[in-house]
Amino acid sequence: MPPPSVPVPLRALFGKADVAVLKVSPNGKHLAWLARSVEGALELWHAPLPLPSTATDGFSIPGARQLTASAHRSNRRDICFSFTFTVDDARILYLRETEHGSELYHLFAIDIAEARQQPVEAGVDLLAAHPQLTCSVGFVGGLQ
Repeated sequence: MPPPSVPVPLRALFGKADVAVLKVSPNGKHLAWLARSVEGALELWHAPLPLPSTATDGFSIPGARQLTASAHRSNRRDICFSFTFTVDDARILYLRETEHGSELYHLFAIDIAEARQQPVEAGVDLLAAHPQLTCSVGFVGGLQ
């Protein structure tokens, strides 16, 4: 006899993720991911590796700290589209729209050591000197 069916809420299937994109840095020193802040926006989070061997509730990562604090708290805009570590493990690079709905993405850099002290609104905009330049986000081939 098959088990009784349990309806899956539509929010679970089509809602925004609470946690996403877990990445380990190239040298294995850092762990980073996107998670919802208290305000509801996806922000960058960080934890140094190896993780402390303390008991957790199963839903949190020991030593985790929020790196970013989006300035757009009123409309709960997520901090970034995609992120990666630099080869030297010192910074996180991420893509973010310069203006909501513009689809013009700039590349930002966050120094991990500085952001661990206090979450930053945004990292250094590496394309700020070139406002008409954007990063290409491909629908077929991924990031260019």
